[in-house]
Amino acid sequence: MKNIAIIPARGGSKRIQKKNIKYFNGQPIIGYVIEKALGCKIFDNVFVSTDCMEVGEVAKRFGAEIPFIRPTEISDDQTSVVEVIRHAINHFDQITNTLSTVCLIYPTAPLLDVKDLGEGFKLLENADFSISVSEFPFPIERALKFNGANNLIEMRDKKNFLLRSQDLPQTFHDAGQFIFGHKNSWIKKNPMIDGKNSPVFIARERVQDIDNAADWKYAEMKSAILKKLNRREK
Repeated sequence: MKNIAIIPARGGSKRIQKKNIKYFNGQPIIGYVIEKALGCKIFDNVFVSTDCMEVGEVAKRFGAEIPFIRPTEISDDQTSVVEVIRHAINHFDQITNTLSTVCLIYPTAPLLDVKDLGEGFKLLENADFSISVSEFPFPIERALKFNGANNLIEMRDKKNFLLRSQDLPQTFHDAGQFIFGHKNSWIKKNPMIDGKNSPVFIARERVQDIDNAADWKYAEMKSAILKKLNRREK
């Protein structure tokens, strides 16, 4: 049975133009992700699901396969990644019914580590999905909200203001790097919502959501610092 990686990378991006192939510290950002997926030695194939020939050509340069051009009806900013994965699974099932596990890897996760991919794969032995997560840096119970009507800042839940941070539970968020799942889990369930979801804990310094230009700069800075630290450790 086959284990595959699918990297969803559409051509359109409103906030960062050509985000998935924009140069990040010297090479297209999707290139880092493809290299890590190939380097972890888990996957029989690494595919990119895209609606854009330009993205496809860049992906192929780094060793990924482009088995199809994704239909426009599942390539807008309203399409969920689950729909994209299910479309790819259906495509392959029509050719050969040999898929075992499918790993969604996000195209803008340059801080991805092959060790985390290996951990995620192992965790599927006892779960429907394994998901990269990271701890919130501050207790979400003490979150604030802005009341624009009177220009005031307010507690979302005022009863939590006097509680000590160490007395509140740890909370985590999706790290936006990868989700492993059995083929049948992807077809019948949704990660984080249905079934059993095992966490792969990612250190905060290796997590950066990239939605705007500021996020991009933070990610580049983190990447550069981590490279320097890795060189010193060697």
